Amino acid sequence: MQLRSLVIYLSIPPTPSYEDAFKNQKVDKFRGKNLVVFGTIDAEYLNKHNMDAVQKEDVNHEEELPYEDSAPSSKIEKHLILKQDLIILPLLSITFFFAYLDRGQIGNARLMGLQKSFGMDNGQYFNCLMMFYVGYMIGEFPFALLLRVAKPSYVYGATIAAFGMFATCCAATTSYPALLALRFLVGITEAAAQTAFLYLSLWYKPNELALRTAIFYVSTPLAGAFSGIISYSVQKNLNGVRGFLNWQWLFLIEGIPTIAWGILVACLCPSLPETVAKEGSMWFKREDERRLILQRTIAGRNVAHAKFEMFQIWIALKDVRILLSSLYIAAPALCVAAYGAFLPTFIKEFGFDPLTTQLYSIIPYAFATVTLFAACWGADHFKTKGLFLIGCLLVSIAGFIILLATTNTVALMAGSCFVASGAYAGVILGATWNIANQGGYTKRAVAVVASQIFIQCYSIISTQIYITPPRFFLGHAVLLCLVSIGLLAAIANLLIIKKRNSDRDAKAADFERRGEVDPDMVKSYEELCDYHPGYRYVM
Repeated sequence: MQLRSLVIYLSIPPTPSYEDAFKNQKVDKFRGKNLVVFGTIDAEYLNKHNMDAVQKEDVNHEEELPYEDSAPSSKIEKHLILKQDLIILPLLSITFFFAYLDRGQIGNARLMGLQKSFGMDNGQYFNCLMMFYVGYMIGEFPFALLLRVAKPSYVYGATIAAFGMFATCCAATTSYPALLALRFLVGITEAAAQTAFLYLSLWYKPNELALRTAIFYVSTPLAGAFSGIISYSVQKNLNGVRGFLNWQWLFLIEGIPTIAWGILVACLCPSLPETVAKEGSMWFKREDERRLILQRTIAGRNVAHAKFEMFQIWIALKDVRILLSSLYIAAPALCVAAYGAFLPTFIKEFGFDPLTTQLYSIIPYAFATVTLFAACWGADHFKTKGLFLIGCLLVSIAGFIILLATTNTVALMAGSCFVASGAYAGVILGATWNIANQGGYTKRAVAVVASQIFIQCYSIISTQIYITPPRFFLGHAVLLCLVSIGLLAAIANLLIIKKRNSDRDAKAADFERRGEVDPDMVKSYEELCDYHPGYRYVM
């Protein structure tokens, strides 16, 4: 099918320059970023690359084509981004808040006597921690694929209600095997929440991701802080009330609201951007907003209605950056996991009583919250995630050195704050850097899941190494080594993508000198992933 003449609304071209794109398709006239379209172009080509074309007769029209990583260029776009921020980010923030509240509650329950009530030894308690990560590791890739098949509202709503229910059931269980099973089920259902990183990458451009991810992920240290406050109140006031032990009250108080939140998410969560653009939603009804939503998701180097592609898995497995990203994401994530499970125990060994420990556990999370926002804002503002990630890993390394080198209580608290601050910001910077640099939805999903496999394996290790109180030399030393490896991986990844960008710039310049266009330019990111000649990595 041929269209006589077109007005083409492009949000991202499949080439580095608009001139090359339309020379290759034999369009007769163009003018820089303001494109004047004459002549004919293959309509199937437009559909293949997800460009919104409007058929006109005898058209001479100009349409500015925004660069994919540019700032919002219109009032409509700024209003749309604000609306997305006010709808999507609170939903994800509260979801992560409940996920991390239910994930880490077993650490606070231990201080209230859970381990004694079950008659568990330390090895059995650590096995309960480990089973959560086993379930988490198993569940994530299926949920990442399910997100492209089922409505996100159903995926998130059902799984949130499920892990809230399983966490609540921990209050009623009376045996070690039952607690093991429930922790496994909490893990496998919480794995769905981790696909929020993929979901967010469909709604925002690469230079908008870090700060937005930080906004919803900040709920994780806040969950730790609130868990300390809730645990303090429960331990002080509710032991024995209505026949329940204080740790049982903790599971009930933190689990039941999660179930209610899951039901709300099922009703409120927007669908995928291309579905919203086509069908509308309760949040996005205006035609101009819906068209812009599609343009923006393509500008984020996404392809609408992308499906599972087996060949992208092989491309991902051959890319050394998948291994490197897994190492530099898993390192700070391991620190987050270890702190979620063991921070109250660490602080108690500083010499505080159990009640004071619950309060003092808030301090590192408060520092982590401030650092998280500052680092992610800087990464988006200066458009360089790699350098900020390296800085965060160095801060965590400094924290572990302090924890290993001193017995001073103030210094130990400072070291704990350093570790938490670098770790929470490092997880977000690492995750968004990874997502922003993976072309093709399946390859991106593989990259996220690969990093999560490393995270869960690391986290399983963490459940078995913090066994030498009061200084926990073994645990701190292992984490210090793994964070150092993550630092080296981040540096190596930065050097690799810098070289790839330079090579592609040189190749594009060579084609331009010869007056030719790279034949692979007409292919999409779903076909070539981030090996597309027009793809440039975020530094």
